[in-house]
Amino acid sequence: MAPEHYVSHTYRAAQADGWVRLTVHWEAVFTTGGITYPIDPIDVTTTIHYPVHQARAVLVTTP
Repeated sequence: MAPEHYVSHTYRAAQADGWVRLTVHWEAVFTTGGITYPIDPIDVTTTIHYPVHQARAVLVTTP
């Protein structure tokens, strides 16, 4: 994921097994010496499981 792109989600309640599934679709064409080489598209999917805990924000006066 490029640094300027973020994915976020707000959960309504804590849960033991939260998950995120992300699919990225890559397509490319390379050209060198005036010859074009198409690359077959690739889809990459991954799923991450994690617990979702309840938390509260606290403001502090020192870093």
